[in-house]
Amino acid sequence: MPDVIRILAVDDVKENLVALEAALDQPGAELVTVSNGFEALELLLREDFALALLDVQMPEMDGFELAELMRGTERTRSVPIIFLTAVATDERRKFRGFEAGAVDYLLKPLDIHVLNTKVSVFVELARQRLEIARQRDELASALGRLRAHGDNSPMALLELDASLRVVTWAGGAERVLGYPAGDVLGQRLEVVPFLADEDRGAFLTAMRGLFAGEDRREMQEHRFRHADGTMREGEWYCSSLAGSGGRARSAMIQVLDVTARHRAQETQRLLIGELNHRVKNTLATVQAIAAQGSATPARATSSATPSPAASRRSPVPTLC
Repeated sequence: MPDVIRILAVDDVKENLVALEAALDQPGAELVTVSNGFEALELLLREDFALALLDVQMPEMDGFELAELMRGTERTRSVPIIFLTAVATDERRKFRGFEAGAVDYLLKPLDIHVLNTKVSVFVELARQRLEIARQRDELASALGRLRAHGDNSPMALLELDASLRVVTWAGGAERVLGYPAGDVLGQRLEVVPFLADEDRGAFLTAMRGLFAGEDRREMQEHRFRHADGTMREGEWYCSSLAGSGGRARSAMIQVLDVTARHRAQETQRLLIGELNHRVKNTLATVQAIAAQGSATPARATSSATPSPAASRRSPVPTLC
């Protein structure tokens, strides 16, 4: 539902307010009427108005005095004012009206077409302000979500400008790399504390290459120095914008600490190597046993059955 644009009309004559309500033709706008300056001030301090139509001649507080009070209050200072008067006026009174902050000065009886034309300008300006405010709030909300994700991310999020200066340091970067934003923001890569001296030159070369040419996306591997002094392994996911169309050149980088993964991979490599060594030794033992078994000669078998020649021999005489 679109926001309603409110217009305030102040006049001590009720008939004039009724005529004004009938004359105004502003779709999406609401005319709020009051009969004196005190009620007007109360409304102005409580609600937002796109325009104030003030009668000049009113008892207790005339239109000029109300306008001066409006200009002296921060909340109502920017509300446009159009003075309406039925009294023949001279240039001095007009000057006082403009000096009080009026944008126009109309004489009664009012020309309905002129009145609606002038009012429509301020109604449209109010709609534009509301739309700008809505877009501003949406952008602020999106930026807030982006910052919250950057702070909550398991990766370190940082941004570099074209001079390789750190311009964004999210909470995730502080958690992963260990350095608070105050120690890093605004520093160039030549002096940032998370780079080791022996790796700094290679890292600077890689980052300068990231800014070369058009928009780029790539993953690089670099070591980094944690705030506790330990050197760690990192995967750097980089996105660079060339800066066309008035956009400043920049690079957004997300750093993933892969030190534990590298250690696990090294441990796995050592375990696999040890397993291969043991399997080879076992296979060699099995092969040796198999080879020894196939080379052993078969045993000669003996028979208790006498040969035919022996059976034909004469029996040995038995001595009595």
